[in-house]
Amino acid sequence: MSRLDELKFQIKKLEYYKKHNPVNNVKRFNDDAIEAVHQYNLELKKQKREKDIKALTDDIQSETKSYLRNKGIGLPKAGSKLYVYNKEKGKLEEVR
Repeated sequence: MSRLDELKFQIKKLEYYKKHNPVNNVKRFNDDAIEAVHQYNLELKKQKREKDIKALTDDIQSETKSYLRNKGIGLPKAGSKLYVYNKEKGKLEEVR
């Protein structure tokens, strides 16, 4: 169960408690309900921020790849061999 689901469940549990125990522990209920809603909102903001950061990172990566592609520089694929020119030896050497 995700953090948001846990907080939703806690809020529903508190609403049920309030409905069936209207007089008992009203202050405790209010404090718990306020805290649960606050935590839920914080978790929503955190997930939205993480989603925005991931989208921005993906945009930057795609822009970088397209820029390099337009300049004629290709990024090597994962697992492919990468060669670097060694000036001292005057030849290409495999890096990976």
